[in-house]
Amino acid sequence: MREPILLQKFISAMRESILLQKLFDEEVSLDNSDTRNMIVQAEAELFKSYKNIAVFDPASVLCDDKNCRQTLNGDALYYDGRHLTVKGSLLMVDGITKALQPLLAES
Repeated sequence: MREPILLQKFISAMRESILLQKLFDEEVSLDNSDTRNMIVQAEAELFKSYKNIAVFDPASVLCDDKNCRQTLNGDALYYDGRHLTVKGSLLMVDGITKALQPLLAES
């Protein structure tokens, strides 16, 4: 039986195109994502009781309690306002793997 994973909505970048820019490390406030945060919290609560669903919130990798990284060591994490660069995507690997571990342990 296949086990689903719910990948929650990413935090939108403030800049529309930062791929070609070399930047100092930038962050965006989580306060700018209030609607996204409410949806993510509601989804997490809804699916918490399902043992065969893993929930992964990209904010757990990109954000601390207040801010979300837009760049890391001067390299863009977003290709545009909503899509991660390769570097940004690679940051997700450990988080997604961690979210899947409980499902894999039960198999």
